[in-house]
Amino acid sequence: MKKRAYLYLLASVAVTTLVLLNVFCTPFVPGPNPPTCSDGVKNGHETDKDCGGPDCPPCALNQACASDGDCATGHCINNVCQNQPMTCSDGIKNGAETDIDCGGPTCNPCASTQHCLVNSDCASNVCTGGVCQ
Repeated sequence: MKKRAYLYLLASVAVTTLVLLNVFCTPFVPGPNPPTCSDGVKNGHETDKDCGGPDCPPCALNQACASDGDCATGHCINNVCQNQPMTCSDGIKNGAETDIDCGGPTCNPCASTQHCLVNSDCASNVCTGGVCQ
């Protein structure tokens, strides 16, 4: 009788151990890999596949961009890295312009209500609170 009770106790312990192992020792399944600048996928803060944004190298010609700094050419025009230089008539606020195609050291002064940094950015020569008067 003692032998039977001992075997029953041993079997109960074995079953309990297996149940506990199944509940508490499930295998670790890793999550997705964090984005990198060389994983062949547009992810993280990239503006195109493995380029642009604050963490990756600049993008090549014709790749997507959000700002000039995203492009190796230094020219992000209409959200595409382009090779053409910025002009004061391209319909885009870029380069040193303070508003679209005006202000800054190379473009014509801006009209009233357009953005400015200094008085000389404005046709009126009055910049107040970042706006031409």
